[in-house]
Parts: sequence; C-alpha cells; structure tokens
Amino acid sequence: MQAAELVNQIVLKSKSSTQNSRGGEVITYTTVATVAAAAHPIRGREYEMFHVAGSDIDIRFTIYYREDVGAGWRVTWRGQDYEVIGPPIDVNAKKMWLELMCRTAQN
Repeated sequence: MQAAELVNQIVLKSKSSTQNSRGGEVITYTTVATVAAAAHPIRGREYEMFHVAGSDIDIRFTIYYREDVGAGWRVTWRGQDYEVIGPPIDVNAKKMWLELMCRTAQN
C-alpha cells in the first residue's frame, strides 16, 4: 500500500447506545474523524470466498493506522453507510495501515 492510493475521503463514526424512556435501546453514531482511505469493493472470487464462509463483507477500506476504530463503528463513503465487521486488521502488524472489513449498513 502506498499513501498515494488513499484517494477517497471516508467518515468514521463511533457507536453509542442509550435507553429511551420506555427502556428500549437507542443507537446513535457520532462522527469521530474524516480520513483518507483506499476503497476496495469485494468482487469475483474474493466475494464468493467471503460469502461461502458466511460473511457479508461488501467492501474493504484501508486507512492509516488508528487505535480507536472498532467493530460496530460505521464508515460513510459516497453517501452510503457501511458497518465495520469484526476487529480492524493491522496490516503486516506494523501499525502503519489498518483494514476495515465492512458491509452495507442496515438503517
């Protein structure tokens, strides 16, 4: 991965949960940062591999490494919300790049 490949802007949103007056859960997403990213839609063999394994991954984003991103966060790209599935992946364990495996969010 090269820095020049981070040609997209994505918005990272953290998830929080509160209770309404009836005791029901209210989930909200708060914008944490807008960052440069490489977007890699999942296609072809890779798509089939993930879906055969039971995963609903639609897209993978690569960003500069951050400690605060977690599963359940949301990414907004080109007006579409995506949910981060599972813990982000520290590419090559060097704390330089972070991969976010995502699926289209259900609102």
